[in-house]
Amino acid sequence: MAEPQVNPKAYPLADATLTKTILDLVQQAANYKQLRKGANEATKTLNRGIAEFIVMAADAEPLEIILHLPLLCEDKNVPYVFVRSKQALGRACGVSRPVIATSVTIKEGSQLKPQIHELIPRLETALGKFSRRDRAEVIQPVRTTLPLQKHGGFLGVMPCYMEMDRILCTKLVSFYKRPSGSTLPSTQATVLLLDPERGNVKAVIDGEVITFMRTAAVSAISAKLLMRPDAEVLAVLGTGNQAKSHYDVFTEVFQFKEVRVWSRSKDRAGAFADSLTGRVTVCESVEAAVKGADVIVTVTRSTEPVLFGQWVKPGAHVAAVGACRPDWRELDDTLMKQAVVYVDSREGAMAESGDVLLSGVEVFAEVGDVINGTKPACREKTTVFKSLGLGVQDAVSAQLIFDKWKSKTN
Repeated sequence: MAEPQVNPKAYPLADATLTKTILDLVQQAANYKQLRKGANEATKTLNRGIAEFIVMAADAEPLEIILHLPLLCEDKNVPYVFVRSKQALGRACGVSRPVIATSVTIKEGSQLKPQIHELIPRLETALGKFSRRDRAEVIQPVRTTLPLQKHGGFLGVMPCYMEMDRILCTKLVSFYKRPSGSTLPSTQATVLLLDPERGNVKAVIDGEVITFMRTAAVSAISAKLLMRPDAEVLAVLGTGNQAKSHYDVFTEVFQFKEVRVWSRSKDRAGAFADSLTGRVTVCESVEAAVKGADVIVTVTRSTEPVLFGQWVKPGAHVAAVGACRPDWRELDDTLMKQAVVYVDSREGAMAESGDVLLSGVEVFAEVGDVINGTKPACREKTTVFKSLGLGVQDAVSAQLIFDKWKSKTN
């Protein structure tokens, strides 16, 4: 039986040997998750400048539905070729891959700390993508929060999809207003990393380490962008896990001549100082801790202001991490109104930040705007960065951990 004729518009057409080579490459690309399928996806990759090779089926009906691709390939200087059979191409594109079902648990922050200089640039890129509001790159709604009134807590759900990075992730985080002296953690979290193509859970990761380290890393990014270049004194208000991660990250990324620490409990402050590798000064009052400080990090459980503007040095930078509810505060009105206010997410701040909502101040910019160059860094002025945490931060952090885990197990 004669082989069916191929539409002459399907040019160039690969011969049998080249077709086998191409389909082997397609299968390999599928295995490594480097394959995009369908005319729409091919068009997207060409327009975004990430396509390396386009393969089309000569028996597509009607062929005209894909004939825009050769023209676009030529315009973008990307090689392309036709193979005879859509069925053969479909089999290669649909290679069955084993579902990854793993459980990755990292309990010690030190396991992520050596990677902080790798994590920070990933977070900077992610924050920039988020602030562009391009849904083709990042889809991330504002955190959904479920109140647990009987227990004084909340459950937060933080999903994120990064299409270009092929990351689908969600974090479940519980946070509680603990009574003074409680030994229970105020925050606990679990991160689920999923396969965006198949929908299965690839990894279940202890979210506490991710939360502590990515939060501190983003605070460090805000300081890099907004603090004065001659900053010498760091003050940390709080002595919990976030205080520890912020101390670790800030002293690794920056060179401060003096670090001060304050806690409501003198015993906790002393124990915290003893747990650190570097020298710190334990202060008996917030005023003593922040007077003359160039950078101030607030990581307290407070629901009422603990940091007052009259104590803050003009031109200081404040990274405010606590008070993640619309009726909780760490900073007073004076400080909020005299500062240029930056946030990680405008929508998040207007839904969750008591420091922003109750003071009535205007948010000047997201840190992602500064990274993108669309808003200036007002280093000469007093600045406040209100951190609430983003799903995109958890997503890139979880992917980094998962990639490191895979490299060790393969």
